Amino acid sequence: MTEFVINTNDIIHNYNEISKLTGALVIPVLKADCYGLGAKYVCRLLSDCCGVSMFAVSRLEEALRLADIPADILVLSCYHDDASLQKAVDAGLTVSVDSLGQAKRIAAYAEQKGVTAKVQIKIDTGFGRFGFMPENFSDIKAVYSLDGINVRGIFSHFSASFDKSTKSMDRQLEKFLSVTERLKDNGIQPGIRHISNSCAVLRGGKYHLDAVRTGSALLGRLPMNTDADLKKVGFLQARIIDIRNLKKGSNIGYGNVYRLKRDTRVAVIDAGSHDGLLIGKKYDTFRLIDIMRYGYGVFKMLFSDNRLCVTVNGKKARAVGRVALTHTMIDVTGIDCKCGDKVIIDISPLNVPASVERKYINV
Repeated sequence: MTEFVINTNDIIHNYNEISKLTGALVIPVLKADCYGLGAKYVCRLLSDCCGVSMFAVSRLEEALRLADIPADILVLSCYHDDASLQKAVDAGLTVSVDSLGQAKRIAAYAEQKGVTAKVQIKIDTGFGRFGFMPENFSDIKAVYSLDGINVRGIFSHFSASFDKSTKSMDRQLEKFLSVTERLKDNGIQPGIRHISNSCAVLRGGKYHLDAVRTGSALLGRLPMNTDADLKKVGFLQARIIDIRNLKKGSNIGYGNVYRLKRDTRVAVIDAGSHDGLLIGKKYDTFRLIDIMRYGYGVFKMLFSDNRLCVTVNGKKARAVGRVALTHTMIDVTGIDCKCGDKVIIDISPLNVPASVERKYINV
């Protein structure tokens, strides 16, 4: 049976490494079911083993699934319909606020229910998704004085923390700090300040502020190189279900696009694109430079072996032929293996569908 295996000690290691690296409050981001690891499981794991008491998610429905866990859950998206805001307040979630009108409606509902709503203020410093504009300072300031609301923090989001240059990060940080410092000048404590996402965590202490939000770094799977001691979390585990000895020139798989160049021992494994193999994001093509980069990447494929590589009994084996929906064939010539042996495939859990069972281990 194909399953995605998660070493929980690697998650704990990555959390502790980020905490040590930043010296700030680390807020694990559990969006998209914790990037495919299982949000509820990871939330309980970090609560129990690391004493984490604050988490973040992207959507309201993600937060509601965690509402029974005794932790502060921040919903990063800004909702404006009454039904969503009321559900969030009723569940005791921390709501992201980006307009005075929205904040007033939250406050009114909280007072009606006899509770104090927890909120954090979102500032748009250049991402374009949610947030008060910095120049709307009077509205930002007014949120802090509303009855029925407790402002726990203030945050923004970097748009290009994975770039080599930090110029855009510095511009965003400056805008963000201009708001928080102005609040202090007006006698208002802004609450926990945070702007760093996973890549920004690795770009230097000035970006860390009071807290950092970490998602992909928690998985050890970042879109940039790093010297930080982060472990890749999770691997797909399949099985060999058949082994065949095929002659040179034999066709392998769909489309008749791959023929063996020598006599080959071929194993069939019970994993394919349905399980996440070779599933990737489509290209964005907003700029000419992006199209050129993608084209260069395709050109380099002509001079390298980009076939899927797996591990069988500690040995590397490459796929032969096209990856099918439920099966993949691999070259196991010279590898001591038999039917039933396990095959390890490095793959991001984001690409592995929920239908694939998650198996948690401690090693």
